[in-house]
Amino acid sequence: MFSQKPSYHSTTRNIITVFNTMFNDIHVAKTSKGKLVDYKRVPIQYAPRSKWLERIQAREETDKEKIAIQLPRIVYEVTSISRDMTRKIGNSVNRFRFGNNTSQFVDVPYEMSITMSIVTKTEDEMFNIVEQILPVFSPELTLRVQGLNGPSEKKTNVPVILNSVSPNDEYQGGMEERRQIIWDLEFTIKYSYAGPVTDTGSVIREVDVNPYADDGEGEQVNITVGAEDTTEDFTTTTTITPIVNES
Repeated sequence: MFSQKPSYHSTTRNIITVFNTMFNDIHVAKTSKGKLVDYKRVPIQYAPRSKWLERIQAREETDKEKIAIQLPRIVYEVTSISRDMTRKIGNSVNRFRFGNNTSQFVDVPYEMSITMSIVTKTEDEMFNIVEQILPVFSPELTLRVQGLNGPSEKKTNVPVILNSVSPNDEYQGGMEERRQIIWDLEFTIKYSYAGPVTDTGSVIREVDVNPYADDGEGEQVNITVGAEDTTEDFTTTTTITPIVNES
């Protein structure tokens, strides 16, 4: 069942990288009297939301740490990976051929759920970031990703769906304490896992058959079936040639 040769296409890592890349160029703008006076890039990183908030609180409570964590900031984490039966195509043991005598099992569709948390100090910063994200999803955005499942394909459609937006204000305690405004965005990414690439050997490209009629009195013919495939097409040619007895 499992190949002795390791099969790793970096699919999971590539999906997370694609998600990170979607949001790594968000900026918060500051305006004065309708004119842009300054803007700054919002950092994004993979980290559990709860652990990251604990880190903020620990820094604020430690006298030795004088530098606070920069806000606003975006953090995200994978919450689940599940099989997507709605996109199942054919039998999982079926193979398809590509390249020079190589084949691969049919891709197995999966879904990845990601929770992305946006953390800011002010509501205006939060609205600024969220309003750059929401118009892009309606609620789905389909990306074209190259080389996701190994060498068997060039580009794959990867739908990214925005499921929900949940505002949350973490402001507690006295007025002197730092305020944290957090909005959680839930995403679903549809993709597939591919199996190992294996060598299937040579392809039968021509078959010769010499059939006879049932009564033995019919004309004997030679049937040649030939196959020719290119990167764009696959054709089969059948040639029937009478066999002449020279007796």
